This record gives sequence, C-alpha cells and structure tokens, in this order.
Amino acid sequence: MNLGEKLFELRKTKNLTQDEVAEKLNVTRQTVSKWETNQSTPDFDKILPLCELYEISTEELLKGEKQEKLEENNYNNEEKKNKNNYENMTKNQIKQKSAEVICSSILIFIVAVAYAGIGTAVMMWNPVVVGCTFLIMIGWGVTRIVKHYMSIPKFEKTQEEKNKIK
Repeated sequence: MNLGEKLFELRKTKNLTQDEVAEKLNVTRQTVSKWETNQSTPDFDKILPLCELYEISTEELLKGEKQEKLEENNYNNEEKKNKNNYENMTKNQIKQKSAEVICSSILIFIVAVAYAGIGTAVMMWNPVVVGCTFLIMIGWGVTRIVKHYMSIPKFEKTQEEKNKIK
C-alpha cells in the first residue's frame, strides 16, 4: 500500500472528510486530495500532525509497520540474543560469567544485611519496611543466580573429564 492509499484509509477509518483534515492541518482540501491520489506527498512539517491526527506512529505512516510490531520484534531479537549469548560462549567464558554473577549476588546479600542492620539499629527505621526491603534484595540476588544457572547449556564431557571422574 502506498502513502496516498494509506492516508485515504486512515481518513476513512477516522470518519473524516477531506475538508476536516485540511482544516486541522491548515492546508487546502485540494492538497489533501493530491496526497491521497499520490499526485504529491505531504511536506515534512505535516508528517507529525498527520500522525497525531490519525493516532499512529511515523513508522506506521511511512513504512507501513505498526509501532507495537516493531517493539515486539525488537524485544524478540533482544531475547534471542540473550538466549544465544550462553549458547555461543565457551566453557571458560561461562565460568567467568558464573563468577561475575556469584560475586555480584554476594555483594547484594552483603548490602542487604548491612541495610537491615543499619536501618533498624542505627537509623531506627520501621522494621517492617526494612524487613521487606531486605527480603526483596535477597530475592533479587537469588533470582540472578538461579536464572544464570538455568541459562547455561549442557556441555558434553570430554574423555579427559570422564577419566578424572573414575
């Protein structure tokens, strides 16, 4: 679908006349007609007002792709990258990543304990709030560890590793 057809469909969807669109955009009815019949294209300064009028993104108007679809594709691509990230790692890279996750989680645990101790004993904060925050921080650290180890792919043991076990 070309731009003119898209503009025509959007106007019909909103139940607007060419006169109404022209008035809202400060152009003539003939200008709107030329846009819709592909005799001309909207000036750059009319693109955003058109998108606002029709309640669509510029990507949807110019590329024909809905914003939700673009965001969903970006999310799916990012999710695939994260999944493939572990699968493309060597054993040594995974060991290094494991060490980073464990160390940062231990740091979270230490900060949680310090926060709880200082918050209740020194600062005299509400123990319920301090306790809830403490539990949230501990949960965050544990979740990081569990998620990391659940993401690691299984490697086949080499013959040398099998011999060490015997």
